Amino acid sequence: MDPRLHHALVTLSLPALLVALRLGSRFLPDRPPRPWIRFRRGWSRLARRPLLTAALLCALPLSACLYKAILSGPPMAHIHDEFSYLLAGETFASGRMTNPAHPMWVHFESFHIIHVPTYMSMYPPLQGLVLALGLLMGHAWIGVVLSSLLAVLLLWWAARQWLPPRWALLAGLFGTLLFTGTYWSLSYWGGAANAAAGALVAGSAGVLRKRFSGVHLFLYVLGVVLCANSRPYEGSILCASFSLWLLWLAFVNRGLVTPAHLRATIPSLLLVCAGISLTLVYFKAVTGNPFRMPYQEAARQYFAHPALLVGTKPAPPSYRHDLLRNFYAKTNRASPKPLTRLYYNFRSLQAFYLGDALFMLFPLAVFVLRRTGSRAPILAALLGAAAMIPIPNFLPHYFSIFAACFLVACCQSLRDLAALSIGGRPGGWIIVTSCFALVVSGFAAVPDPVRRLGSHPTSEWARQRAAVEQRLLASPGEDLVFVRYGPDHVDHFEWVYNHAGIDASPIVWARSMDAVNDAALRRYFATRRAWIVEADATPPLLTPYPESSANGPLK
Repeated sequence: MDPRLHHALVTLSLPALLVALRLGSRFLPDRPPRPWIRFRRGWSRLARRPLLTAALLCALPLSACLYKAILSGPPMAHIHDEFSYLLAGETFASGRMTNPAHPMWVHFESFHIIHVPTYMSMYPPLQGLVLALGLLMGHAWIGVVLSSLLAVLLLWWAARQWLPPRWALLAGLFGTLLFTGTYWSLSYWGGAANAAAGALVAGSAGVLRKRFSGVHLFLYVLGVVLCANSRPYEGSILCASFSLWLLWLAFVNRGLVTPAHLRATIPSLLLVCAGISLTLVYFKAVTGNPFRMPYQEAARQYFAHPALLVGTKPAPPSYRHDLLRNFYAKTNRASPKPLTRLYYNFRSLQAFYLGDALFMLFPLAVFVLRRTGSRAPILAALLGAAAMIPIPNFLPHYFSIFAACFLVACCQSLRDLAALSIGGRPGGWIIVTSCFALVVSGFAAVPDPVRRLGSHPTSEWARQRAAVEQRLLASPGEDLVFVRYGPDHVDHFEWVYNHAGIDASPIVWARSMDAVNDAALRRYFATRRAWIVEADATPPLLTPYPESSANGPLK
């Protein structure tokens, strides 16, 4: 069967079920079966026991992480972004905001990292701080696991502020699926910290809509600060949506605002000032300009296309390596067929968030907007989905800040369907049972590679690089490795990544440029053994650097 046809049939399975129930309403029983009634009662009792619920929600993703650790150890970084985030984690764990530019930085240029004016990741700092926490506890992945468990709990807590407990429990269960056996918890790429930040905003707003609370206002502001330092583009949309809505509520209920309320806002105002100040200090340390993000500096230096489709084409960057030129010429480039790009963006969103069939609960939430008190998160999630349209190449963690709002929208939609009466007969229990069956079958089926517990198929090169690294570390002394690629090299199989302190690293990875520049780098690292690795050979070939080239002239 054609993949697109199969995708369409699976996508429409839930609407098809609704149509089938309507057409066959006279065959429906007069009441739900007893097993369903007993299950619903047990589910409701569980939802009223928060500590037990929290433990059960964390058990599934934690078990997946432990299984991964026992099976093959911590995840091995193999995506450009992961190395960039790990650089930030090492930098923060060492107590620095950034690293000084290396005098020989041209040899160390790599993807999604800036080397001037300082040497640092181009990404916002939140994920780097999470990895730094893990490094201080023994391994960067510990930070990923802890942030994943925190995100699961916050997603469930946020849903409780907008939904009855039993439906919030379902949202929490859906939330665990985002972290169980997926790259959000089994890589260094991010997702968990972003989702946790968005859940703080959505959950705190849910409390503030019912009553003023200085604590929850503080949590709301904390969520806003974290969103600004994780996914600024998506975070600005989420925070603006809820902030405008809360301001409108405050205006409508202005008679309820008292001097005591105003005094309670002081800690939140101090947090705003501290968050803005620290962010500007970080920007100043990395880029030299407090109003210029590292991402903007990286875009100026490397991006051949705007980050969003609505931007203007930047001036052509000056590249020093053909590999970087070829990669960034393709990065963020708009598809020649916009509808094709939109289809694959939607497909990526749909496949990760609950799967092809259950994802349809999200757009169906449009029909319950007039009958629910959860309008704010549903509208925020819809705005977030619309914000993905101008992104040339969408990845699921881009939407993670809206995860709490998305889950509330889906469960609110299913809650409405559960109360459905067809021809005077209850039919909602069939829909809910079918959704549970889809959850179980989807989780039990062989997952997509991006959700796989093991390594991604494209990570073989990372294992080869690690093998070369272990071979060098097994002998005493420090090493300098010049990396060379073949004519058919794949951009994503990148070997040139270094630690935050390059000069102090036991192994320094460098791009082999030409005899003159390589000789200059060899003289800089005169005490190190020099090697050449042919990275695209099968297997990769490591040989000593020819001594006859060691004393070439400086360029």
